[in-house]
Amino acid sequence: MIHHRHLSNGQLPISAGFTLVEMLVVVVVIAVLVSVTTLSLGVVEQREFRSEADRLQLALQQAADSALFQQQTHGLHIDTKAGNYWISDHKKGQWQQGSQPLFRLIQLDPKTTLSMLQPSPLRTRIEEDTEPKKQPPAIVFSSSGEYTPFQIQLEQAQRTAWVVHGDGLGKIRLRPAND
Repeated sequence: MIHHRHLSNGQLPISAGFTLVEMLVVVVVIAVLVSVTTLSLGVVEQREFRSEADRLQLALQQAADSALFQQQTHGLHIDTKAGNYWISDHKKGQWQQGSQPLFRLIQLDPKTTLSMLQPSPLRTRIEEDTEPKKQPPAIVFSSSGEYTPFQIQLEQAQRTAWVVHGDGLGKIRLRPAND
């Protein structure tokens, strides 16, 4: 805000610029707006990452439920290099991509990594160079309601990692990795 002061001796008025306090207020307001915007973007990204973990947990729980109710064996396949996973059906002695929409190939965000913390006994016998589509599943969901015990971790740089885990019999759960 520019202030005009009239001198008492009749000379022309002198214009003064913004005061130091006014400049500091503007700088503080801009800093607050920038910090709020930055924080809100981080929260949105954290929510998106959490929803990926929720989606994996839900897909695994639905595969377990589907195996039990449809009396079919399902399996979870993970391709850590490509960053995706899918659920298959065991039919006629072979693992085939599932036909249900739930069982389609799920591509993770490129910033997200997926890893087995508790390796499946089936996966420990597989060679690393085997094509992922031809490998047996990392987790098997049987028609009796049992499944391979597992712990799968989802990570993203500078985000809380999430672990989807199941004990082989009960509900499949999601928890923060540091719990």
